[in-house]
Amino acid sequence: MSCHYPLVPRGPCTDRGSEAFPEQLRLRSLVLERLRIRQSWIENLLTCTPNLDTLKLIGTDKYYTGLRSDKWDWPQFRTHLQSLGLPRKHFHYSQSWHHVLDPEPLEADLTICPNSKERTFIYNDLTPQVIKFLWEQPVFLTSLELIMHEYTNCVRDGWSLYRKKSFNARPLHQLLCECTNLRYLKTLKMPCIVEFMDIHRRDPLYPTLLEHQYDRDVSYNSDEHGEEEPSPLNIPGIWICRGLEILHLEFHVHNNANVKGTHHSRILYGYISSVCPRLRDLRVRFPHFCPSPHGGHNYKYQPYVLEGGLCLLSRLRYLERLCIWHGFTICEKAELSWVARSGRAESHRARRREIVDGWAARLVEEAIPEITRLQNNAASALHDILGPGAQDEKVMNGLKNLGLLQDVADMVAEMDTDEFVCLPEISKVAFGIDDNISCVAIPCSPLNFSSYKLRR
Repeated sequence: MSCHYPLVPRGPCTDRGSEAFPEQLRLRSLVLERLRIRQSWIENLLTCTPNLDTLKLIGTDKYYTGLRSDKWDWPQFRTHLQSLGLPRKHFHYSQSWHHVLDPEPLEADLTICPNSKERTFIYNDLTPQVIKFLWEQPVFLTSLELIMHEYTNCVRDGWSLYRKKSFNARPLHQLLCECTNLRYLKTLKMPCIVEFMDIHRRDPLYPTLLEHQYDRDVSYNSDEHGEEEPSPLNIPGIWICRGLEILHLEFHVHNNANVKGTHHSRILYGYISSVCPRLRDLRVRFPHFCPSPHGGHNYKYQPYVLEGGLCLLSRLRYLERLCIWHGFTICEKAELSWVARSGRAESHRARRREIVDGWAARLVEEAIPEITRLQNNAASALHDILGPGAQDEKVMNGLKNLGLLQDVADMVAEMDTDEFVCLPEISKVAFGIDDNISCVAIPCSPLNFSSYKLRR
């Protein structure tokens, strides 16, 4: 059972107490978001679910009536769960945004199901203690989910909640690249920052950066605004969990880019296709803008156009489900139709080749600063890359042209040959606006991928 909207249960079960519930429910999983209900109701419900494996109470309103006298008692709730021996595998409890800094449940996930292989955290709860636990835990995680509060600002190296406290993305990034306990991770859901994927540091090569504007962003390191401090160098890396099968990302660009260009999506798609070759389920959300202490930055992503690099995902031989969420589905049909079998006709291939031919001058311009960058980085510590994947020759070869337009040109040439088999396992593709995929949907099957629909 799962509910993702503000949930305020009413009716006989909420008024009559435990006698309103059946003796036993067959629930295995219970996920409730933004719940507003008295604690006793949930406790009575859990008494009827002896087989519950997963319990997630996300963004629970601690003061469910709006009065400070009526509130959840976390120690009591924890004791109740422990007396029932529930849940058996996976537990998460977090409070709604306006109580998120309450310390009581901050490390709740670590005391219930201490040996769980599946973990869910509110991003704000990734305290040094929690990060330390993840480094030292005695089990190999198979699932890690990081949830963002909706009232979150974007800052240079992470996120902040109402400017009260910043949550740096670096510790999680290092964990994903170097923690051996995440080597066998199968599911990863989180927000991500492009800078940590840009292993060749090519982003500054493109003319989208604002000159000297917000050159050193504000880091909110205390409950007050704090002082402006230079941001430490972010070192990109290669995730250690290369066997991922499910990856759900919200993509962020937190540098000083005025226009979030196609090279940002090329970095994302190229990174995923080389670092996570066994993906079966991929979902990427491009937010309309990043709320920041300096105001919202409009994003002008073009994640569907050919030069945006979506075709780089055709390297994923095991991919079954692909969803890309963005507010504007702007592209030519030939730029997107490669996903469907009908889009691999010669007319579509010819149009894609024509588009690539139009990049000739840009490819030359791109190559010149790339030569300089390689010379400068040859003996520079700036070229460090986190994670053992940096020593994997196959991985590094796949990332050789990461972010470059040349990477897309090479991919188009490869995929438009008769020998190339594109996404052989794909069964569902959806492009559109957030969870309500309404712009483009391509239903398909591994055997007959021939339908293409454009909805408005």
